Amino acid sequence: MEPFNNFDYEMLSVFAEQVVTALKNLQLHQEHEKIILGSLPPFGNLLRKILRAADPCAGVYGDRRDAGRVFEGQQRGDQASGICQPSA
Repeated sequence: MEPFNNFDYEMLSVFAEQVVTALKNLQLHQEHEKIILGSLPPFGNLLRKILRAADPCAGVYGDRRDAGRVFEGQQRGDQASGICQPSA
């Protein structure tokens, strides 16, 4: 078997540099992923607050389907009408 020549050393050096670059990219990706995933809960909470503010029955009913049934009752004129109306 022949000893390594200059080309072999250069190829090994290039390969080692690519490994280092790949590892650094992996670390950056993991750091960014951690930052992004860490910022999602506050956005979820903000979205929940916005949706509750837009839905007059959000604080009354835990399920939007219940609020929908009350709305249907309001349309029919059932006694449930006014249950989601803001108090004066």
